[in-house]
Amino acid sequence: MRTFVIFAIVAAFFTVLVLGGNYALRLATIFAMYATLALSWNIIGGLAGYPSFATAAFFGLGTYASAILQSSGMPMLVAWPLGGLIAAAFAAVIGLAILHLKGHYFAIASLAQVKCFASW
Repeated sequence: MRTFVIFAIVAAFFTVLVLGGNYALRLATIFAMYATLALSWNIIGGLAGYPSFATAAFFGLGTYASAILQSSGMPMLVAWPLGGLIAAAFAAVIGLAILHLKGHYFAIASLAQVKCFASW
């Protein structure tokens, strides 16, 4: 029964997306972005136990890189995965420096990292 309910919700979502206009597309995009951010926070903060403030910074870095790539003439289907790879590369480099920290120290280091990204 639970699988049927989930399938019905997903089918209704895609039906509204296909039949709706620009507003439905915008709403679905925002919904998908917030769902992705919530899932990433659940993985890093809940399952791994790292209270990170850098999740939004990497999200912003990936979207900014995708926008720059698209404005330079790259197709959307290439720019979006490449923006994600750029954000993942920055996360890996920063992760090498701060993932050995635990608890409050990790939170402070990730907050300092967000501050460094904001100053660029």
